[in-house]
Amino acid sequence: MFQLPVTPTSYPPQQTDQPLVAVAGPHTQQLWEAALPFFRDIMATPFVTQLGDGTLAASEYHYYLQQDNHYLETYINGLRSLGRSAPDATTAAFWNDAAALSEGEVDSHNSELEGGNAVEEQGSPSPSNLAYQAFLRDACATQPYAVGATAMLPCFWTYPEVALRLLPAYRAWTADHPGEQHPYEEWIMLYSGDGFVEPCTQAIALVEEALSQATPEEVAVAVGEFCIGTLHEVMFFDQSRLHFS
Repeated sequence: MFQLPVTPTSYPPQQTDQPLVAVAGPHTQQLWEAALPFFRDIMATPFVTQLGDGTLAASEYHYYLQQDNHYLETYINGLRSLGRSAPDATTAAFWNDAAALSEGEVDSHNSELEGGNAVEEQGSPSPSNLAYQAFLRDACATQPYAVGATAMLPCFWTYPEVALRLLPAYRAWTADHPGEQHPYEEWIMLYSGDGFVEPCTQAIALVEEALSQATPEEVAVAVGEFCIGTLHEVMFFDQSRLHFS
């Protein structure tokens, strides 16, 4: 089974509108600034707030994990599609390695769900989930490489950004509960760790490079796709409130 590294990365604890996983140049700076209102919405969802302070209901967390397993099937296919359309062998290898990393996410999710066979037992994808998957399939199948890679980046970038920003809440909970394990420590440590932060940094750099070689028209489309993808992330993190009962 693929093992995910969970070594936490040190970042300043303050909340900021600047990305904690840095941009790689002017194009990714433009992406971040364009989608920042949606990222603020992600951080304000009850799911994310309660994930950090440890008050999230276990049933909602399990629903999220099941939904993420559904989503990751499409995301992994999208990463492999980027590997096929990548401009060189090194870039292709990165996207294929990223697909393997996401397969490891499924393993991690299943280890947290009772029975270990959640993929077979989980319910149907939510409407928000289906919409996000359709968006990614369309972007990877119909858009140039630079646009498709940009459409896939919000998921890659959002998870480390969220987890790093939850570290202060995680540390506060741990200080208030000596000797106890934060109920969502595995998620926070997984996505704030080097095993996700470093590949995210590489993905941002590859998108920066792709956009630097794209036409102005492709860059404009890519910025729109990045914003739409980040909006889908808002709905994904909020789907337990919207769809779970």
